[in-house]
Amino acid sequence: MRSIIGQIPFFRLLIPVFAGILFNRYFPEALQPFYVCAVGIFGMLLSLLLHRDKRFAFRWLFGAGLMCFLFGFTLISYRYHTRQASFSFPEGETEYVAVVTDIPQEKPRSVACNVRVTYPVRKKAVVYFQQTEESFRLAAGDKIVFRATFQPFRNLGNPDDFDYVRFMEMRGFAGSAYIADGKWILTDEKALSPSILAQQMRSKILEFFRSFQLSPDQYAFLSAVTIGDKGSLSDDVKDAFNASGTSHVLAVSGYHVGVIYLILTFLLGFMGGSRRQRVIKQTMIIVALWVYVFITGLPISVIRSAIMLTVFCMGNIVSQKGFTYNTMAIAAFLILIFNPCKFFDLGFQLSFASVFSILYFQPKLSRFFNPKNKYLRYVWQLFIVSLAAQIAVFPIVLYYFGTFPTYFFIANVLVVPLTGVIMYAFLPLLVFAGLKLPFLYEASKWAVEFLINLVLDIVYFIESLPCAQLSGNHISMFQMLVIFAFLYAAIRFLQGKSGRMLLASLGFVCIYLSAFIYSTRYATPARWVVFNKPGYTETGVFWKGKRILHAPDENRFVPNSSKKILRLSENKYAGAFSKGGLPVDVLVLSHDATFSLSTLQELFRPEIVVLDSSLPRSAANRMRRESERLNIKLHDVSQAGAFSVDF
Repeated sequence: MRSIIGQIPFFRLLIPVFAGILFNRYFPEALQPFYVCAVGIFGMLLSLLLHRDKRFAFRWLFGAGLMCFLFGFTLISYRYHTRQASFSFPEGETEYVAVVTDIPQEKPRSVACNVRVTYPVRKKAVVYFQQTEESFRLAAGDKIVFRATFQPFRNLGNPDDFDYVRFMEMRGFAGSAYIADGKWILTDEKALSPSILAQQMRSKILEFFRSFQLSPDQYAFLSAVTIGDKGSLSDDVKDAFNASGTSHVLAVSGYHVGVIYLILTFLLGFMGGSRRQRVIKQTMIIVALWVYVFITGLPISVIRSAIMLTVFCMGNIVSQKGFTYNTMAIAAFLILIFNPCKFFDLGFQLSFASVFSILYFQPKLSRFFNPKNKYLRYVWQLFIVSLAAQIAVFPIVLYYFGTFPTYFFIANVLVVPLTGVIMYAFLPLLVFAGLKLPFLYEASKWAVEFLINLVLDIVYFIESLPCAQLSGNHISMFQMLVIFAFLYAAIRFLQGKSGRMLLASLGFVCIYLSAFIYSTRYATPARWVVFNKPGYTETGVFWKGKRILHAPDENRFVPNSSKKILRLSENKYAGAFSKGGLPVDVLVLSHDATFSLSTLQELFRPEIVVLDSSLPRSAANRMRRESERLNIKLHDVSQAGAFSVDF
């Protein structure tokens, strides 16, 4: 631990921040943070007021006070962001004033807008407008007045769904509402802030991209890799990049910021020489990088990269170059001290894990092979950087998603450099479009289209390969930590041929296998599930993290089940009669809004009635009232989440 702190001085400041985050997570109201901060400030002041003869003996006092202050400040910051994301809107339909803070996104049946509510509460929220000509014209900065009833975010309750409520809480959103036509007006006032100005610039850039008349997939890819707008990406494109292990290309990240940095460095290459020019050059680069960060929507990976490059640029001013663990620690500290909730953001974890892994493993992997040929050396460096990044990322991905792209090495070696070339080739396209040089514009446009199509063809091809993505391999937190420990010990052994590291790595393999056998032996049994998919019927068996779906829309019993499960999708039983009623364990109703529990009770004797997500809400509400009157146990999937029983 001492060697780590010696190499990463800023790590000392991260320790109380991490402690404050974890303390708040598990003991949210255990301490008064203002008192903790006061004790820390008192300790720092006392160390400065001590007599000179005693300062050396009590040199630890200032550090302890600073640690205490950072711990208390983290508690304050964490609780502030938690309160901001808590649901505390007035009950019922209320009049609100809000400002649109992002580019509206067209949904199948609405227009979704991120807004900042300013009256009667101050909260971030998501509102869905009924599709009209007016709602399609909304833009960032518009101030609106509307009447709506806000609802807290809800998870669908499916066994394989991610925690959407937690996800929105980490982003600072407190609730959502639907606004019908006629329930809102657009005021003449316009709000302006750095983030809103950035979104307005982003909107103009997207409009400029549309003028290139690219195909939908080309436009979506270009928007994603340049300014981080993924709203136009089709599901097919997203699935292909996920399966090939190159989805990070679609999310603006450190790689993209690095390319922007290289472009800026090239454009300002004429400035150098004197210290004054060096200061001006690096300052211009820093400002341009942070403008780009705002335009991309402030994703964690971009903020992290921008902070590290800012430190790097400041180092260039004083002739201190290089990225270090300490640079990464500075970025983590600045992000977490302002918003500690970001620690639980998957983007934060993946971003910092990949950077740490590259800094730690890439130099060690480089020593195994050093090609003489410069082209082979370039390919080898791409390979080991991709491998180093994935070493720390893949256990986290397995823990959260249970999936792993088999051919990510090959895909990244091909796709990552091509993406960089696309960004470089896009620069002359912008220049020639602005200068109105038709021939050069068409030539550069053809080059960009060709490169984008080449990238898409590669990821589609890799997605089509056998076993392109291994799924259903969720691991526990303990298994993830064991994998990290094994990777560390294995690399240390390969680097120094240490017998202790070999024994340690073999020991971690045994521990992992034991945990795997235990989890398999005591795995959750297969369950039959009515999934919550709004507007649809989706039923099937869920086992080992995978859905095995059944054919929908049939009036039939579910075969091979240990329980009597009857699914009805058509009301064909009007006028039917059954003496005593047929006993069933589960009666699932779907699609048909004419079902009546009073009628069905004469034919069946279910232990529980399940209403799936395909039923209209009016019919589901009517049957829920019927169940209360008839004393029938009922589970409404749309309201209570997915329903499951042992299969």
